[in-house]
Amino acid sequence: MWYEKSSRRILIDLHFPEWDKRILENFNAKQWIDNLIRANVDCGMFYAKDHYGNSYYPTKVGHQHKNLKGRDILGEVIKESKKKGLYTVVYLSLVWDKFVADNHPEWTMKDSKGNNIGQLFSIHICYNSGYKDYFIQQVKELLKRYKFNGFLFDMVNHAQDGCYCKTCKQLFKEKFGYAMPTEQTWDERWGGFLEFRYSSNQRFAEDVVAEIKKISPETSVFFNYHGHPPYSWDMGMRPFQHSRFNDYNCCETYPSEEGVIHPSRGARFLEGLGKTFGIFIGRFNRAWDYTTKPIPQLKWEVFTALANGANHVSLIDQPFHDGRLDEVVYNRLSPVYKEVKEKIALFRGMPIKHVALYYSVKTRDWYGREKSDRYLISFNGAFKSLLESHLPTDIIFDETISLEKLKEYPLLFLANVAILSEEEVEIFKDYVAQGGSLVATYETGLYDEYGRARKDFALAELFGANYAGKTEFEYNYIKMGQDILGKGIEEENYVLVIGPGCLVRNCAEAHGQLWVSFFNRTHEKFFSHNMHPPFKSVGPAIIVNQYGKGRVIYVPCRLAASYGSRYILPEHRKIMYNLVKYLVGEPPITVIAPINAEVSVREAPYGKGYIVHLIGFNAVKGLRGFPRTFEEYIAPMMEEFVPYWADIKIGINFSKVKMFRRNGEIHLNGNIARVYCQDVHEAVIIKKK
Repeated sequence: MWYEKSSRRILIDLHFPEWDKRILENFNAKQWIDNLIRANVDCGMFYAKDHYGNSYYPTKVGHQHKNLKGRDILGEVIKESKKKGLYTVVYLSLVWDKFVADNHPEWTMKDSKGNNIGQLFSIHICYNSGYKDYFIQQVKELLKRYKFNGFLFDMVNHAQDGCYCKTCKQLFKEKFGYAMPTEQTWDERWGGFLEFRYSSNQRFAEDVVAEIKKISPETSVFFNYHGHPPYSWDMGMRPFQHSRFNDYNCCETYPSEEGVIHPSRGARFLEGLGKTFGIFIGRFNRAWDYTTKPIPQLKWEVFTALANGANHVSLIDQPFHDGRLDEVVYNRLSPVYKEVKEKIALFRGMPIKHVALYYSVKTRDWYGREKSDRYLISFNGAFKSLLESHLPTDIIFDETISLEKLKEYPLLFLANVAILSEEEVEIFKDYVAQGGSLVATYETGLYDEYGRARKDFALAELFGANYAGKTEFEYNYIKMGQDILGKGIEEENYVLVIGPGCLVRNCAEAHGQLWVSFFNRTHEKFFSHNMHPPFKSVGPAIIVNQYGKGRVIYVPCRLAASYGSRYILPEHRKIMYNLVKYLVGEPPITVIAPINAEVSVREAPYGKGYIVHLIGFNAVKGLRGFPRTFEEYIAPMMEEFVPYWADIKIGINFSKVKMFRRNGEIHLNGNIARVYCQDVHEAVIIKKK
């Protein structure tokens, strides 16, 4: 399919209102496509309809932007694209349509009080309303009029507060036999509400896809995806469920909004869904300002996505008010996409299977609830730790878990997966009993599928420990002493971890100590403005247990969450690295590099060896305003590249080690290859004997 061949895409944002006659007055399709060609783009994504409901072609279904006066600018860019051999994708806004909201208020999502959800152009449209037929008619109109490669629909999301429109309430009552709950009760009835939202989104998308495929089976369909972190149940998407109706997947990754791990996490998350995927990045430094990122920043985001399994990268641009494209964007993008074109074959291999990081949508929904970070802080902290430790890590999902899937990995990491079903428990037991290794933290398995507390860990037999309550205060400490799992940490170091922690009894093999603080920091009882120091030991910091042929490590405190918090410490990362290495040793290719360098090791084509991707990042130093009413921070931005080194330890029989392009240097000493990297992305090819 075309989308498996395309790697360098542009989406040109065109959410343009009608309040000024100068809007779009200088649009020129040739100027657009000339810029795309100069920037080495191979696919252009162009607007048929925006969030305002304005169409950019003469439509008989919706409302054409009045400034166009009947002009077909969508047709013009498609025609120019075909002349230059570009793939073309047609964009339609889906969940937001101001024209529809104004003219069909009965089609909008309602909150529990009957009010529209959203404001201005972002009033949400209901998926169970007559809007579905209207939207399908727009899609059919486009298929009849133009020849293009695919659709991009933005987006099949929900609104947190709804929908409580008349149709939804009637359909809900018919399906579940009781009235739609209007409060977050987090019980079986609320479970029906969540399921109704999920199924409404899915049904809408599947019906639209079915109509498209009837007319044009070769036309691809993609709904902009928001089933990945940081999004939660309120978006109305489950990770796997709402990726299945797409021909390929793609998600937005904005480091300025979600941090510099977002491009890596987004890519690895989508790769775990088992389908061709890509990543959206923005031309703007902050998500929606009007700036242009420096070339090193663009290179870092693009090659981070590709090195983590993305099939393509799509840059989101926005024209000037009059419709002209900003030439600077394409001047900067040109060398980046040229490098992608030269290197694309390097990114097609599968990753080494070493650590499987578990993502639990049940825990996200029923434990995180209205505060999704209650779970995601642990997931993010574990991911960041494994990423910065350069350990090969895939993300797998509770929606698709099986013993066969787990057995592909030496180690499973459960970062505060608080909710586990009985089926999951049995799968994990079988996995470990047959030789797998498992790491679990904090409240893993302490709640049932509705978020109700259990009396003991569901995995107590695996942990070699029973639950005995919680520590009293909000901060705790770990002291590892001379323990092997504390390698690299000073013997007397008290390592702060956010609390509370779990108290345990009947422990198997204990390591280190969990210490509580002297008291909570309060205005009445405090030492200056400081946090209280460690006071006394209340149990082990880490428990190791043998179960069948495998081993389990349970960490009763919030170790992973601490590495995702404001109290992040290198000791958190070192301990988690030690746990993995203690259980399963090193992967066949081990990389030692600075933590600002990302590593992705993937199999070379046809099983001929491995390709080590090294990606360097160094952010411009940020500022934080004080007092906090000032600007909070400067978004992470990479203005220039700083060279760095990496040591690659090769644990296989190999015949040759070389860099793809000798921008830097490589020196081989036995089975250690030292690489001096002189560009944002470097690839080292290791050939098997």
